[in-house]
Amino acid sequence: MPNPQLGATSLLTLLIFPDVKPDNILVDWELDEQGNQTVKEVALGDFDLSLKLIDNQPLRAPHAVGNVMWRSPEGQSGKGVAKPSDVFSFGLVCIYGLGGGDMLILDAATIKNLKDHGMPAEQEIVVRHFLYFGPLSQGLLNHVADETWHTLFTSAGSIAEEEAIDDPDARFERWPKDIAPHITPEAKDLIIKMTHLDPAERATIDEVLEHPWWSVGVHNG
Repeated sequence: MPNPQLGATSLLTLLIFPDVKPDNILVDWELDEQGNQTVKEVALGDFDLSLKLIDNQPLRAPHAVGNVMWRSPEGQSGKGVAKPSDVFSFGLVCIYGLGGGDMLILDAATIKNLKDHGMPAEQEIVVRHFLYFGPLSQGLLNHVADETWHTLFTSAGSIAEEEAIDDPDARFERWPKDIAPHITPEAKDLIIKMTHLDPAERATIDEVLEHPWWSVGVHNG
């Protein structure tokens, strides 16, 4: 597999890209005569939501930022969106790419059922993320620094903790092999670092690119 830096590291140090999702990741690959697939190059596409932060200060928007399925928790609030938000979304994409997409994506029937019960899809996704990657961190609440979202996140965190008590294996770190069979121990270690609920505790993009999974884990998946 090619080096994941892909010549894009310099770009990522200048911009945030609040629309990291599978549809925006372009992959160039080829098959050999034996049918083995080799990835040649990977790039981000669709930069209409990308922006450069002013004085490197996190974005505080009046609305959510990015695609609802792939947003970081702070992205759902629009408060405190920065480079760690991209890392969180990339962590979700890694889960999806390794076979765990069913745990992340709400299908049309689920969204309709939520709507019929007066629950927006965003709320269900936040609860799922708090369940998988929780417990809710005080650092996230401090980072968002918004009274309304403090209340919403605290409520979602309580729901997630009740579900975690009933099903401890719902925590990502404890997911069994049948949920996402290609998530190796190395991949899980990396994704846990990428999806920390506290943005200040997440791996940086440099730490992500230096993780041994890129040279070891991908070949064991």
